[in-house]
Amino acid sequence: MSAIRPWICRYVPGEILGTLSAIMGSSLGFMVTRNNVFAAYFGSLSENIGFYGYMFYLQITTSRKYGFSRILESIKYIVLEFGFSECLDSFLVRPLCLFIFPLLIGNYVIGIVVGKVVADVAFYIPAAISCKVNKIKVNE
Repeated sequence: MSAIRPWICRYVPGEILGTLSAIMGSSLGFMVTRNNVFAAYFGSLSENIGFYGYMFYLQITTSRKYGFSRILESIKYIVLEFGFSECLDSFLVRPLCLFIFPLLIGNYVIGIVVGKVVADVAFYIPAAISCKVNKIKVNE
């Protein structure tokens, strides 16, 4: 369990913020447009804002040095860790899951949460591989 703890500390708060953002963004997108495809993409974008907002905050605040160079370094590590996964996730997997699962389940909020979890599994597999390949250390 001690090997998993740093991963939990790093990702769970971002996932909570991302989930809340996805629900709010997708619901707002659907209420405004009544278009499931728009709502799926808007929910996906909203989730990215919540999740990466936290990841960026974490990256900045866990460093002793601050300033523009730290911001650039933080962006570099976030791109190395999530870049490939994020491309697949943002443009294909997550919008598809946020579109399909509310329709399949018949309850919008539950469908968004289930779609988000399914998309997260597809997201974290390549992200974990990228962490190992790029030797990104997770230590909280």
